[in-house]
Amino acid sequence: MSARFLVLLLCVLTLFPGCASTLAAPTITIGAASSLQPLLDNIKPGFEKKTGIELRISYGASGAVARQIARGAPIDVFFSASNWFTDDLVQEGFLSESSVIPWAEGIIVVIRPVTRLSAPSLLTDAKRIAIANPRTAPYGAAAKRMLEFMNIWDVVEGRIIYAETASQALQFARAGEVDFAFVPASLLIAMSDGVEPVDEKTYGVPADVSLTQTVGLVSATPNLQEAVRFIEYFLAPDIASTVNRFGYRPIHGAIRGIASR
Repeated sequence: MSARFLVLLLCVLTLFPGCASTLAAPTITIGAASSLQPLLDNIKPGFEKKTGIELRISYGASGAVARQIARGAPIDVFFSASNWFTDDLVQEGFLSESSVIPWAEGIIVVIRPVTRLSAPSLLTDAKRIAIANPRTAPYGAAAKRMLEFMNIWDVVEGRIIYAETASQALQFARAGEVDFAFVPASLLIAMSDGVEPVDEKTYGVPADVSLTQTVGLVSATPNLQEAVRFIEYFLAPDIASTVNRFGYRPIHGAIRGIASR
């Protein structure tokens, strides 16, 4: 009898493949800035175990992910390394305005390879400096602003190596391909092998430069309930210590339920 049932079930699923999807675990897709990979990869297993909802996370420069959303990519939740791109998507109708939450401040730091025998002592002496593309990556734009603030952008502009993402800028430094790199503290905490942060006083680098991190729901998401559940999980008080451990400064008042917004 059970064998007949299995055969019948197989036939039904073959004729009506849509029925199989009801047996699969619900899935949501997250589009996130590359600087968030260490944090989100750490949080992902706990969320999946607690809720049974599978997370698919695609990383890239915030601007690149924003373009994907505007072009209709199947993304449910957007994590941006600044509010610039979430604001633009809200104005264009691609993000739900009431869902956008600034949840932390991300810190930018300057690093250098530790393996170089004769490293330059000043940014102005560097042959190559890596920053993420300022047009698509908030940390790259922040790096450019820092160099302008230091009045050395005109001096070093021709030596800038533009990475596609902040993660790639870190990779350039770890490989010894550049003298300095401007990267998020979150990435440095997770992947510090081969590099070291630059002393702010010695190198005259402005301290405490930060970017407001934001998260929001994509307006066209077909997985609203699951997406809201993930954001609420991410903003829960017991996750705040993890957020802090990965180099972010949680914004006071951001830890609250999105459903009430």
